[in-house]
Amino acid sequence: MKILIVDDSKEIRDRILRLISANNKFTKVLQAENLAEAKSMIFSEAPEVLLLDIQLPDGTAFDLLDSIDKSIYAPIIIILTNYDQPFYREKAAEKGASFFFNKSTEFLDLRYTLQNFISKDNGYFF
Repeated sequence: MKILIVDDSKEIRDRILRLISANNKFTKVLQAENLAEAKSMIFSEAPEVLLLDIQLPDGTAFDLLDSIDKSIYAPIIIILTNYDQPFYREKAAEKGASFFFNKSTEFLDLRYTLQNFISKDNGYFF
């Protein structure tokens, strides 16, 4: 299973890499620091999991999600952000996010979620 980490902070991307380094369910870990890189990697690699920060230098995670044809490509979407207001949570859910984590207070919840990825039949369950 491939995962794409999209965050403009190298420190955050490195922390996530450390979280999933022991998880052999992720066969390929991709990284992008902006929307342009993320779109390119989605097109070329089609990762099954997108881990997205909301605010990026060239737009938002919502812009990225709007550019995806979910009838053709339907990844598992995880939002990891400091923008933890109800508006953002609601918008993330509307755009298809399965999970929403606050970087400051829920990083361990993200860790638990990523470490407990299991595949079953044709779907993914946590």
